[in-house]
Amino acid sequence: MRSKVILFFVFIHAVALFGYSDFARIFSFDSVDPYGFICPVQGDGSFYYKEGAALVESPLMPYAEGWKQGDLPQPGYVGFRTSGLPFVNPVFSPSEPALADYTPLETDPEGDHSIPQAFLDITDTRVSFDSERIYLALRTASESYPVMSGFTFYAYMPVLVNPFVDPETDPTVYGLMYTVNVGMAISPGLYKITGISLDGLTRIGDIEYSEQDGWLLLSCALDDLLADADVAEWLDSDYPMFATVSTTSQITLTTGIQEADYTTGGAILLKAHEVRGINQFSPVLQDLSYDISLDGTHLNNLSITYLDQDDNAPRDAYLAVDGELYADLGLLTLDSPVFSEGAVFGLSSLDLPPVWEHLQIVFSDADQTVQEIIDFPVSIQDELQAPAANIALYPNPAGSSIKMSYDLPREMVTGIYNIRGQLVRKLNLSAGKQEQSVDLSDFPAGLYLLSGDGISPRRFIKH
Repeated sequence: MRSKVILFFVFIHAVALFGYSDFARIFSFDSVDPYGFICPVQGDGSFYYKEGAALVESPLMPYAEGWKQGDLPQPGYVGFRTSGLPFVNPVFSPSEPALADYTPLETDPEGDHSIPQAFLDITDTRVSFDSERIYLALRTASESYPVMSGFTFYAYMPVLVNPFVDPETDPTVYGLMYTVNVGMAISPGLYKITGISLDGLTRIGDIEYSEQDGWLLLSCALDDLLADADVAEWLDSDYPMFATVSTTSQITLTTGIQEADYTTGGAILLKAHEVRGINQFSPVLQDLSYDISLDGTHLNNLSITYLDQDDNAPRDAYLAVDGELYADLGLLTLDSPVFSEGAVFGLSSLDLPPVWEHLQIVFSDADQTVQEIIDFPVSIQDELQAPAANIALYPNPAGSSIKMSYDLPREMVTGIYNIRGQLVRKLNLSAGKQEQSVDLSDFPAGLYLLSGDGISPRRFIKH
């Protein structure tokens, strides 16, 4: 029973180490409808969530290097899987899961079994877990699970293995075995397997089992696994991962244990992830740092810290030039961001347009936007030669319109910005002594800023 399991464990070992640190943590977005999240994963993959009685699978989309994002229609638990090599983080169940709640684990080819019994030919496996138990389900080609025929017995067993042990050391495996009940000799249970015969089986706990809709459902208590000293030594409570294979076997008095079928194997991570939909605090930006050329055409080493006490991630992070999106900002704290303490975003090098007035560093979650503004650089000599022009605004506070009075040495371009730093109106001002009325009828009430190159900023309130 154990020899082929170990042979395929070599492959499982590579799977588990490949996925180590994937899905270690998720962060929700502030936004609702849909409710979004990001999670760390190196390759492509998908995520699962409950919608009504169904389990839905959707592809993960790019967010930042080493991170993916997804959306779901309401807050709830999510699970994950990588594409290619199977690494599955099943959807956590707050209570005993129904079969529809199990996350797909593997599909196994039909007809690849070595003993000619269709009920020993595994075709599919699934997995789920709650705070106390791990649940594994397998389905065979016949969708039936007899345990004996005369003096021949049959066993159906998902296997759990330490994913980090060297396969050459012939590691111990743990199996949830569904088989005939012959008292002290063998019975359904959770077994520690250290050999290839019945003498190598040590029963360490009970299992629960049932048949439903053509599936065989098996579960064991996580405490029974942790009560074993070997498991307790390697299982990380912050990142509880197993390698796994499902097998079927035939047992006779003359030939002993003969393996009939086995799946390729994969890794499972028993870590609960929940998209929360909590938004009690507004995010803030701190520690803006950058290097910009004197002519304003090149930006280097921009970094800024995004902090949200809800520990939520921003949905969008980008740099805009005069209100138009220009470049995405990357997440620089890639390995272990903590948004409640501050995560760093930025970029290393970026060419800018030859003419611009303002750069906006924008973090948006659809419902909320925060930003910092960088003005076009002006040399000290320019400032001495051309002092900032003053513009008088009245009445202030304003109603449906506001008047501007100014005397400018040349034509100038200015803009009105809202409290979020967004450009809401661009204004062309003529040279000379002028008075101009600006229509504010479509402006929401609030605080605004009139600003432009060579013009002293002026604030005003619109009722």
